[in-house]
Amino acid sequence: MLGGDHPETLNSISNMGGLLEAQGKLDQAEPYCREAASGFEHRLGNGHWQTGNARVGLGCVLMGLERFAEAEEQLLAAERILREAQGVPAGCYEGSVKALIELYDKWHAAEPGQGYEQKAAEWRAKLAEWQATTQPATRPSPPTDPQPAPQFGLRARPRRAQAKKSAQTPTRMMSTPAMRRRMSVPSVQPFESASRCTKPIDVPPTSTRPQCPML
Repeated sequence: MLGGDHPETLNSISNMGGLLEAQGKLDQAEPYCREAASGFEHRLGNGHWQTGNARVGLGCVLMGLERFAEAEEQLLAAERILREAQGVPAGCYEGSVKALIELYDKWHAAEPGQGYEQKAAEWRAKLAEWQATTQPATRPSPPTDPQPAPQFGLRARPRRAQAKKSAQTPTRMMSTPAMRRRMSVPSVQPFESASRCTKPIDVPPTSTRPQCPML
């Protein structure tokens, strides 16, 4: 059995907190997220990316509860960990910065005039700078070689030559009494004029039944 501080167990606890957060049950999500963050820090250390990622989850829950000061502490620590850690999956660090921007936007809306709008702008600039240095430049795709046209003429010439040779060479047929009897043409009765046909031809009436619709 896995222990309570095993990374897979902590992942399950963190996922449970994320599920409750998505359902809007922030009060219930907080203890799960806090347990996951504390467990990763104890098991993997404060510099591991999973610890930073768990702190992002806890900070987002605290932000939703409008406990902005506590959320700021968790998110700033998470940003530092994810910026310095090794083997951070793609999107984790960017997500931590976006969470900070969202935090200061909401904090500014709740308490305007306290400088939170400026902090949000500073983190937006840092995010843009980080994206410019990490995303690869777009390179034009190399031109593709045109496909060679099919050589229809080269394939048709042997066939025409073979057909011409076959037409020039007469086919010899063996003549036997049985074949001569089969090839004898029977006498043909003279064709009667159409004017002698007095019986009219029955033409079936056009159906008026409606067509069934396609299902």
